[in-house]
Amino acid sequence: MTPLSPGLPLTSRYALAAVIALARLPPGTKESTQSLAERTSVPPSFLSKVLGQLARAGIVSGLKGHGGGYELARDPEHIFLGEVLDALGDAPATARPCVMGDRICDERCPCALHDRWASASAPLAELLQTVTVGAVARTTSVAVPALARTGRG
Repeated sequence: MTPLSPGLPLTSRYALAAVIALARLPPGTKESTQSLAERTSVPPSFLSKVLGQLARAGIVSGLKGHGGGYELARDPEHIFLGEVLDALGDAPATARPCVMGDRICDERCPCALHDRWASASAPLAELLQTVTVGAVARTTSVAVPALARTGRG
């Protein structure tokens, strides 16, 4: 039997891979979308859209043209993983289809697993609100491309 997986959507995995890769750059260094796409194994056109969402949320900043590129807009120690997901609308608190089917369930209209699923999801929500991009970039031994390619979204 395959266990249920609370895996992150593909867009979220791509965004996390991008911000972790940017956090590993020396401060003040910008990276082009193409170079970042190559390092993270994220399709450049998809990465460009994700970076645009992250820029609107104030997580990354970018400059076009010669000498341009993307960098983190703030110290990676002050960017929480949950903020990255919030920028994409993928935070755990975001309404999602029910794990029992294709409808949205909530406190007013719970499914048979709603309360148990909420309890099981609480540690993930806490992790996303307490772990920073900087902490992951500093401590992970997992290659960024592996993060971008794990599972299906």
